Amino acid sequence: MARNGGGSIVNYTSVAGVNGEHLAPLPYTAARAGVHMVSKVFAIDYAGQGVRVAEERPDRSGRAV
Repeated sequence: MARNGGGSIVNYTSVAGVNGEHLAPLPYTAARAGVHMVSKVFAIDYAGQGVRVAEERPDRSGRAV
């Protein structure tokens, strides 16, 4: 993507990975936290190469945050 001049990556995750949601099982929360951090690192590492990284994090009501 960076070699072709840029693009966008959208990762679908959950507020459980950011807030440590107590209603979600531990493996789910840990996996979503991993997606959150990978998104953050990719956004920082590839920002200068025209690659945008975003997250879609719906809460329990289904609203995107």
